[in-house]
Amino acid sequence: MYTELTDIELLERIKCDDIPAFEALYHRMWEKLFLFAQSRLKSKADAEDVVQQVFMNIWEQRSVKNITGSLSSYLFTAVRYEVIDQLAAMLKDQQKLVHVEAHILPGFNQTLENLLAKEMDKEISEHIQHMPEQMQRIFRLSREEQLSPKEIAKTLAITEKTVRNQLSIAVSNLRPLVKESLVLLLILHS
Repeated sequence: MYTELTDIELLERIKCDDIPAFEALYHRMWEKLFLFAQSRLKSKADAEDVVQQVFMNIWEQRSVKNITGSLSSYLFTAVRYEVIDQLAAMLKDQQKLVHVEAHILPGFNQTLENLLAKEMDKEISEHIQHMPEQMQRIFRLSREEQLSPKEIAKTLAITEKTVRNQLSIAVSNLRPLVKESLVLLLILHS
């Protein structure tokens, strides 16, 4: 009977102290939440603790907790916050800190590096789009098609000196952006 109830119906029953409804919700969501937590904590025991804590909070606050929107989204968000709390606690425990450094930080750093690289590419593309049209063409021919200043000058029917000047200005405008991104990447590897 409980397996056929919607999440909202289960919540309403849980608010009325219906233990089987709570168990049905637990069985419905536990594995997904556990896998989510484990993928972040890289520890079965810690992931189990996190999910247990989330469900304990649901039960303890059942009469006052008013969940609006998707229950699934609420639970995943609750697990995410518990994971953060768990990581904060791990950072204070020397033995667990070794686990965090060995298993969690490398994946986190790689993800962060990928995000920074994408963000850097996006910012550079936006800056290039705001360059004057001729400067954009020159820069793209130089960087994307690997043409020399002489080849660019011939392709665009302009002087080689103009190409070099335009490239110099373009690179000068982009240098602070690239420098900032490289500093962030270097900090990650420290």
